[in-house]
Amino acid sequence: MKPLRITNIQRGCVQDGPGVRTTVFLKGCSLRCPWCCNPEAISFKEQFYLNDEKCLLHKGVISRICDTCERNGGVHSVTDCPFGVAEAVSNDYSIDSLIEVLIKDVALYRETNGGVTFSGGEPVLYARELEPILMELKNNDINIAFETSLVVPVINISLLRPLVDYWIVDLKLQPQMKLFSEEYLGLLSDNLCYISRSNKWFRMVFVDDIYSERETVINRLHQLSVGKLELLCCHNIAQNKYLRLNLKNDTYSADYKKACQFADYLRRGDIDVSVVSI
Repeated sequence: MKPLRITNIQRGCVQDGPGVRTTVFLKGCSLRCPWCCNPEAISFKEQFYLNDEKCLLHKGVISRICDTCERNGGVHSVTDCPFGVAEAVSNDYSIDSLIEVLIKDVALYRETNGGVTFSGGEPVLYARELEPILMELKNNDINIAFETSLVVPVINISLLRPLVDYWIVDLKLQPQMKLFSEEYLGLLSDNLCYISRSNKWFRMVFVDDIYSERETVINRLHQLSVGKLELLCCHNIAQNKYLRLNLKNDTYSADYKKACQFADYLRRGDIDVSVVSI
């Protein structure tokens, strides 16, 4: 059983389901969206942010302390740096330690009809590891939501379905992703049928290239029986994360006006759309 590798636990959230919530970001994903705003949550492996402001080498300082660092051609990992150049992007939690954090705000959850949301990464891939935690949350009458692409094995969904109150489904209908993939459409259709009686909230990231494929997008939405959609304008707010992880970062920041025009097109096709610019 893999550890509960978590990049962040954010309390007081109001955009990840009903009420005030605590959102848990699990590390590891089945996809590689080029505009991902949580690049630290893509890989399952342990990773580190690098802070060059703490690096003597990058400051031009010559020191014997740094002679053996890999950044200086040495054999020691930068993660051993005594000045803290490397900072872990995640922490591994036990079941008990995570439960302890999540029940801290139980009074607030009840007051606002909120709860706990699991995001990522792809949290459904942790279905088996999360099952005992979800059962404990249910014992405390805490609402549970999952933010997911649903690009996951159905067995994972079968474990979670009796325990999840709310599914926030992130649609991958961009030309750079799965818009033209019949395999994706089939898997998503099957998994949506499996949770057809559950509460669902659909989201999709808008990038400018979607606009030129708007007819195909709306046909896909109709095929999936999506009648209401939250459109998130793509941004480059995670640029610094990519830099600190030494990852390539392409800019997909969207034109808000074009996103609104796209939303109007969907509305004419009987899809209720709200545009969100973060």
